[in-house]
Amino acid sequence: MESHIRRFLNNLSFASIAIATLILIFLFLQTPQTCIPQNSPSKPHLKFPKSSCDSTPRELVSIDKKNKRLWSSNDWKKKLSSFINFFQSIRNLGLLHNHTKFICVSAGAGPEVMALSHMGVHDVTGVELIDSPPLVSRVDPHNLPFFDHVFDLAFTAHLALALFPSRFVSKMERVVRPKWCEVAKLFADAGVICIASVISPYRRDRDACRAILPDGYFIEMFMDVPFEVCEARDAKGLYKLARAGKIKV
Repeated sequence: MESHIRRFLNNLSFASIAIATLILIFLFLQTPQTCIPQNSPSKPHLKFPKSSCDSTPRELVSIDKKNKRLWSSNDWKKKLSSFINFFQSIRNLGLLHNHTKFICVSAGAGPEVMALSHMGVHDVTGVELIDSPPLVSRVDPHNLPFFDHVFDLAFTAHLALALFPSRFVSKMERVVRPKWCEVAKLFADAGVICIASVISPYRRDRDACRAILPDGYFIEMFMDVPFEVCEARDAKGLYKLARAGKIKV
């Protein structure tokens, strides 16, 4: 390539870079005509933005202010009253006490947690995918990070919205202490025959259910069903875990 052509191309490149730089600086310094004028105040309006030019900054609301606004709404008060009435019915059955260790799964903003606290329940844990302090902590309801049998009661009002309902329920069952016969005992005390399906791979859990009722009140029925049929109907996979040696009775 001839030297004069090379010099011409180099000069053209430098000129293009210089022009592009000047245009970029001009664009940075120039306010678009379609947006807010330069002489407008810092907060020209507090309405909902209708276009990208409505550049009103969102104010950072503190958690206390947010909760105060939420808890004073009529919708929150209705939910709170509804949950209090529901939990009171459980308390009337003798299943809920002030010392009950309670977990609310998929609790949303936590109206059920507040309802239990207002009723005097001291140990209430609320969990949800999105935390809502101080009532609800951020935890995946499908993967509860708690040890087995650490809670007395578990509650959820949003099972229908669960992505995997069976896994959702199995996690709740895992963290709750086995008390299958508590409700059956209430019926027995009232003179009503109650059929309870006491399913547990652990002998101590089954023995605990037997010990709830006096001698002669707990009648165990044996169903002569082939092992293969029981294993095929096992929704929780307990037979599979037992075969793998992961469950020791």
